[in-house]
Amino acid sequence: MTNMEQPVTLADIGNVLARIEGLTEAAPSTGPWEFLADVRSVRRIQSDAESLTQQLRADYSDEQLLRVGVLRRHADNGVTLSPVLADERRQLVLLRSGKEQQPFDAVNDAGCLVSSDPPLFTATRDWLTDARAQETNRVLVFSSTADWCVGRQLGLAGTTTAQLASMQGDAVRHLLTPSDQRDNANGNVPLIRQNDYRLVFVAFQLETLSLEEPPELLPLLQRLVHAADILQQNTSGWVRVLVPSRPEFEQLVAAVSFADAQMVRKAIDAMLKISTLSIAEFLRRPRGNHAETYVETRRTLAQQMAGSDRATRDSLHVRASVEAMRRAYHEQFVEPAVVAAVNDRDPLRQVILLASAEMLEKFSEAELERLLDRDSPQADPMLEREKLEDALRIAEAAAKLHREMMRGK
Repeated sequence: MTNMEQPVTLADIGNVLARIEGLTEAAPSTGPWEFLADVRSVRRIQSDAESLTQQLRADYSDEQLLRVGVLRRHADNGVTLSPVLADERRQLVLLRSGKEQQPFDAVNDAGCLVSSDPPLFTATRDWLTDARAQETNRVLVFSSTADWCVGRQLGLAGTTTAQLASMQGDAVRHLLTPSDQRDNANGNVPLIRQNDYRLVFVAFQLETLSLEEPPELLPLLQRLVHAADILQQNTSGWVRVLVPSRPEFEQLVAAVSFADAQMVRKAIDAMLKISTLSIAEFLRRPRGNHAETYVETRRTLAQQMAGSDRATRDSLHVRASVEAMRRAYHEQFVEPAVVAAVNDRDPLRQVILLASAEMLEKFSEAELERLLDRDSPQADPMLEREKLEDALRIAEAAAKLHREMMRGK
């Protein structure tokens, strides 16, 4: 589907978009990413909306520009430049079906210039996106054009969440329903679904190197879950959310500081191997102070330890994960017990709560030591059993303290 009221040929679209490309420049990388090479498809609009409109009207009639989607007609019959070209950040991604072919669409946070579908629906019609997606069987979904542009400069298959939050009816159904259950006769089917590529929503901000979750991501994924529930579709196998641990993210930041694109790609690949969640898992994560949960840090460390050698166990990467796990455990279990003891007016309960906090500390260290040693080739089975028994004794002591505290209620 397109924004045009009358049919328009691909040649018409290509000619107008090629002219727009000539009125823009390859967007240079900035900030921490200035080491990345420019990419032809990532553009920066040099003129303001009024100047760009005048330049295009000098070459094409309003009717031609309306049919392609460059101009939009309003109820009062007036026309204005498309929001895609009038975007304040002046960023643009040109999509091509072949490396040397003319563009077939231009995309940014405002959506698609030509198509009325979300950019995700046409992402793999772009030759560069599809080539990378065929290698990895996944397409990263960024929450901003700025993040997508950095991903494109890194050579990652990607698209943007633009317009996904406003999808309705057939668009939602075509996105969520597997091809063998879908009637393809009605509406446009996303090529990502036709090709069975995995969608991976990115839950951090790449351009600014911020681990902060993009604010628009949570409501978008909640909406997709509601739609999937209504359609009785399980998306866990093909829709994932990339949620790196803090140590993993620090590895990415370090790779960027070395100004090495290959190192950056390896850091992102490492995240993708162990730190993706289903939408349901992502929505169950605790929110508020953005601290990592004990479960997440423990899972990250366990995955790092699996099959690792002594050198890996002593690496800075693993030590950072150990500290993250300690910190998360202390914040989520030990500190609440101490705070509860301080705020309790019953002296006996205060003693029990403080003893519980101490038991929790000991249990944490015993569990951490067991986790670090259990997969080691040098691990002693008898010693492993003793450590497990110690952990169980601590757990039993903590349970007794809890029962004693509950008696006072």
